[in-house]
Amino acid sequence: MNRRLYNILFYIYENPQNLSIEFLAEKLGISERTLNSDIDILNKILFENKLGVIEAKNGYINYSGNSVDIKAYLEALDFYEYTLTKEERIIVEVLLLLFVQEKIILSDMADIMHVSRSSVIGDQKVLEKRLLESGLSLYSKSNYGIKIKGLESNIRKLYIKLLIQERMLVQIFLNQELPTSIMGEQFKLLSKYDKTLQTIINEAESISNLTLTGYSNWILKEYLKFSIYRMKKGFYVDNTSFFNSFNSYNSTLIDNLYPMVVDYFELEESFSEKCLLKYLAQYFRYSHDSLEVSIENILETQTIVRKFIESVSIDLNLPIYKDYELFEKLSSHLDRIFGRKREKIILYPEVEKVVNENLHIKEVISNNISILENHFNITMTEAEIAYIVIYICASIERLKQQSFDANIIIVCNSGYGTSQLLKYKLEEHFLFNIKEIVPAHKLIKNEGLLKDVDFIISTVDLDIDFPYVKINPLLTERDIININSMVLKLESLSLGANGRDRQNQRILLNKIKAICQPYDDLYERIKPIIDDYFSNLTDSIYLHSLLTEEFIQVDVDAYDWKDSIEKASKILLEKSFITEDYIHAMIENYNKNGPYFVIAPNFALPHAPIDAGSKNLGMSLIRLSNPVKFYVDGLDPIKFICVISAVDNKKHLKAVFNLINLLKIDDFRNEIDGASNPKEMADIIERYEKTLI
Repeated sequence: MNRRLYNILFYIYENPQNLSIEFLAEKLGISERTLNSDIDILNKILFENKLGVIEAKNGYINYSGNSVDIKAYLEALDFYEYTLTKEERIIVEVLLLLFVQEKIILSDMADIMHVSRSSVIGDQKVLEKRLLESGLSLYSKSNYGIKIKGLESNIRKLYIKLLIQERMLVQIFLNQELPTSIMGEQFKLLSKYDKTLQTIINEAESISNLTLTGYSNWILKEYLKFSIYRMKKGFYVDNTSFFNSFNSYNSTLIDNLYPMVVDYFELEESFSEKCLLKYLAQYFRYSHDSLEVSIENILETQTIVRKFIESVSIDLNLPIYKDYELFEKLSSHLDRIFGRKREKIILYPEVEKVVNENLHIKEVISNNISILENHFNITMTEAEIAYIVIYICASIERLKQQSFDANIIIVCNSGYGTSQLLKYKLEEHFLFNIKEIVPAHKLIKNEGLLKDVDFIISTVDLDIDFPYVKINPLLTERDIININSMVLKLESLSLGANGRDRQNQRILLNKIKAICQPYDDLYERIKPIIDDYFSNLTDSIYLHSLLTEEFIQVDVDAYDWKDSIEKASKILLEKSFITEDYIHAMIENYNKNGPYFVIAPNFALPHAPIDAGSKNLGMSLIRLSNPVKFYVDGLDPIKFICVISAVDNKKHLKAVFNLINLLKIDDFRNEIDGASNPKEMADIIERYEKTLI
């Protein structure tokens, strides 16, 4: 048995009937021929263990037997039956060092894993490197053995990481009959804690009105066993500074659980230990009305929310995708809903009233809600959809109220009364400088009227090569939206957090320009100072400050999607922005969730959860010499891969928002595609981004 065979068998356990051969082969990254060969091997194993038969024919896999028996077999595997790869050996060696009584000699380590001593000796450098990445060191001494050294907080964090990322190997490890002489009496007692801890967890769930999923229950119980094992040996978490830097959920479950664990196992009460449990709680999944929901990766949430907003924007024919505030707040709202217990949302009468007044918006949202539901494997309730309607309506309202000191001409052929009424209505909604109201024929005869005019608002069709918006003389809601769309198109206004500041900046500069007119070059000297002042009003980190010349490479060779991610990560890895684990986590993210991070034609933005190895906020961008497939219909092949490492939920948000909007501009895409070197590409990114901000 190896990992691939294990994964095939696990898929069959979960889908014992009519499992598509094509789907499973693609999911595992192997050919159908290889899959069929693996099934033959598995059938031999199943036959030896009297576990039924797997049949693969007509494009589908069917299992004749009790699938519960497959689960029991997988859970009882040991290292005699399971063949470890070198990478898996390293993980088991780490587990042995975490649990060993004091130290372990290499020959004992080899015997436990059923490998040669020379293999274990050959693993030492890689083992040292893996521990170093977690802030730990390997202590070794002749005729003594090896042991782990470092802060207890780093030891616990490493075990949490293994529980989450290496469940299969941890389970197999804990299944072993390990010698008491090596592991100690406390390790032998761990299995006896199972029933007691499960009772305590059940009680805490009941008090908290929460129910953990099976996987989260297992993570919590195994971590508690390990932490009790360590505390019984006198090793308590030494600080909380590391954990306070993460977004820990103030879990009601932990507040109720921790005192019971302390009392029953007669442990010293520790604020640091409780903080660490709350850090762990951010990875839990909860059952609610038969739904299991978890979002562990804020970048994943933001990417999918962005796709949802873009789709809604297209269907509404409104540029709400430019609304930074909508992107930020809706992402945060959905992360709060799905990132922990999915609470039942109450549909208040006030909210229901807004929804009933905007049923066309609700319909568009309902038509696009599958983007969220399919990715996160949920079904949105009516109340949850209603609150999304509120966010979209608020964005549309911001769009309608967008102020802009544009110079316009009104073209109206309906007479003085109608034209004055239209002017009055426009002044109600906009801060335009209305230069003149003219009939169409006068405009055509005198194009000098267009001097210093930004665009025309007309009640009739115009045969003119100049920006204009045709509207109804009564100025409908749709007209207001179309006018705002023109404003956004012409000025590339950034709706959102700093929109008012940019408006104030334009007004101030216009006034300063008038004052400076008699003085040569004075305005040109003052303007950069004003620009710099307004740029510093926001805490946002912009795209061009992350994608500088040293974080860009052009004409890179890669042979597939996986290799391209690894190549794009190299810069961040070498500059210690990320660890090797972050690269592995990005690849695992693709394998688990698919290429949802392909955000535009030819462009991918791979990422992983923050705690998977992201050390600093950063981006690195490569342009491939030959594009590769990420297997996304309509967006393949991919030529640009931009790896991002985030450190919290927000600092990267403006950069990602601007990047996605820049990729909608044809000229921008063409220019970065034609850039001859990293500096040229960095300059293009900065120049275009400044048109947005």
